[in-house]
Amino acid sequence: MASATRMRRIKFHTGEIIQGTRVATTKALDTVTKEMAAALQKKVGKQTGLSGPASRPGRPPRRRTGALQGSIQVVRKGRQFAIRLFQYGIWLEGGTGKMLARPFVAPVIHDKQAKWTRRINTLIRKNRKPVK
Repeated sequence: MASATRMRRIKFHTGEIIQGTRVATTKALDTVTKEMAAALQKKVGKQTGLSGPASRPGRPPRRRTGALQGSIQVVRKGRQFAIRLFQYGIWLEGGTGKMLARPFVAPVIHDKQAKWTRRINTLIRKNRKPVK
């Protein structure tokens, strides 16, 4: 009489799945890093020139020389993002003892965080290679 249970070999492609997801995640995070940098650079207000009025407290800083806008970098460290600015960009963002804040990083991050999260997930699904 034959046994009701028989050993069967099932092959899982976990290594391929992990590698495919890792590559897709890297591509997605790199894409969103560029989008974040562009959104932050766009937030620095319109150009006024050196003699133009400064921005009002609570409003994003106006662009005078373009140095602040050019200094904004979003860098990926693993699965986290770091935003680099000139020192005076940090002072503008948080204010000082003699100047009220002119935030431009925190509002963008707060407004677009959910959008970027969805975008990362969409790109991962789109870029993931199917396992054969």
